[in-house]
Amino acid sequence: MLEEYVSLAELLQPKANIDKIHNGEPLTDSDCEHWLEAISEHVSDYEKDQVHQRHLIIICSALKRSYRELLRQSCHNAGYSVVHFVYLDAPESELRRRAEAKHDDFPESNLMHSQFQKLERPGIDESDATIISVVPPLEDVQTAVLEAVSKTFIDKGVHK
Repeated sequence: MLEEYVSLAELLQPKANIDKIHNGEPLTDSDCEHWLEAISEHVSDYEKDQVHQRHLIIICSALKRSYRELLRQSCHNAGYSVVHFVYLDAPESELRRRAEAKHDDFPESNLMHSQFQKLERPGIDESDATIISVVPPLEDVQTAVLEAVSKTFIDKGVHK
């Protein structure tokens, strides 16, 4: 279904960023710039490889408005007419509870607080962002995400 259009942006993290994460060090905006550049290149390369389909779903943690602005611009520069963000919203305490339930010893779980400090929830002026709570059961969240993505494409006349 949608899997063919999905790219996991975390796989595009530069090695230096991965090393910092493994060492439990928060990424700086400068570190994230290199990652966002890699995502931008991926968006451009993906578009060039697609002859008829112009759909791409990028899964990433665009924590700040400036990151989303850069991704919007990259997508528009690559020729994508529709850019939409699905912001999965959860309180830090809920995400920490889930990480602890998984017995997640990976240092990344220790970086959660620094990510929440950096987090800029999409503003009401970011009309290309849908906010969905991840507190309900997973199936409800999945349904809400699929409905938001489908509605965006239908409303913009991209896919029916």
